[in-house]
Amino acid sequence: MMGLSDDNLSDRCTQQVSSDVTGYGFVEAARFEKLDAMKFLYKHRRIYPHSINKAFELTGSLMILNFLFEKAEISLDAMTEVFKHVTESREVWLKSHDTTSFRRSEDRIGIIKFLCNTGCIPSGMIDTAFVRAATNGYVNVMAALHDAQGLNTMTINKALIYHDHASIVNVLSTKPGLSTKMIARALETAASRGNVGVVKALCGKQQLPSELLAKIVEEEAMDGGSTRLIEALYDRQYLYVDPIADGLVNAALLRIS
Repeated sequence: MMGLSDDNLSDRCTQQVSSDVTGYGFVEAARFEKLDAMKFLYKHRRIYPHSINKAFELTGSLMILNFLFEKAEISLDAMTEVFKHVTESREVWLKSHDTTSFRRSEDRIGIIKFLCNTGCIPSGMIDTAFVRAATNGYVNVMAALHDAQGLNTMTINKALIYHDHASIVNVLSTKPGLSTKMIARALETAASRGNVGVVKALCGKQQLPSELLAKIVEEEAMDGGSTRLIEALYDRQYLYVDPIADGLVNAALLRIS
């Protein structure tokens, strides 16, 4: 009697297992990032679309996402579900399913870029995720989304102007597409909020008109504003023509010493 090859033996064994059990095993293998097991099941049994999409949603592995995307047509619902989880805070992402404590940060950022590069994620969803990341200071997520297809320029400007995180300024102010006007507006907004870190970051990244900085310092001094902010701008050695404003600035600086 002729012996069975490994492939034939595998086929006979897997044929004894119901499609429901096979689908469940495929999904669990994705959840626990067992790519070899997934490849084995995919090769020897038919895996139905609902199991493939569920596996896509549950895995935290970029390699597995690539494997599934290459082998099958992934539903838009599955892709957007993963996108929502992966662009939340790291804590939310880790808790999105019961057994994902092993998820890696580098895979998270890779998954964001991968999903955006498919061209399947709606631009409005990318914009929303970008603003949420900027609002909460998720710098790595925001940087991964920045070069995504369809990210609106106004969304980038909004993130720069209205969200007071110096780390965000450090990322955005080095990117193309931001006008001096937008940088100046962001500086004025940060100054009005007394956010010294953002002001310093903006001044360190961009060559801004001296008249603008002088105007902000004068207004801060006249309004009894933040002395730290005045000092941060005044140490750039801009001259003030108005003697009253100059006196107020000097008085504010004296209060620091």
